[in-house]
Amino acid sequence: MDLAMSGSGAPDITLTGALTAASLMLIVVLLSRRFVLQLETQIIVASCRCVLQLGMLGFILYPIFSSNLPHVVVPYLLLMATFAMREAHVKPKYGYVGMRSHFYAAIISGLTVSFIVVAVCVIRPDPWWDAQTMIPLCGMMLGGAHTARTAV
Repeated sequence: MDLAMSGSGAPDITLTGALTAASLMLIVVLLSRRFVLQLETQIIVASCRCVLQLGMLGFILYPIFSSNLPHVVVPYLLLMATFAMREAHVKPKYGYVGMRSHFYAAIISGLTVSFIVVAVCVIRPDPWWDAQTMIPLCGMMLGGAHTARTAV
């Protein structure tokens, strides 16, 4: 695969781009050191975790984006919703029997309704299960739902 452009038309990150991003993190580390914030270790660890997590996610998503089949995309979206439900379920101080299933039903129904409205009225992806549209869109919606839930 060419380093500048993948087969799907999406640009790949070049070595120059990766070094540029790393240099920005180096500037943040140097600023932390300059202002004696003592955040250098946290910044470096968080940056390394980010690179590793995004790299692993890329290995998972590449075959999904390449195949772009509904029986591959939709189960991945359900897996995303399951992880969102788990995050929502473990945070509350108090719970009740059946709360997990209520969280899952709320997340799935909210995601489904939101996605249908956005996909039908705004974005109109073709095909409707287009992985490069649905996965980021649903991820943003799930992230927004998670943020709204933790703000309460």
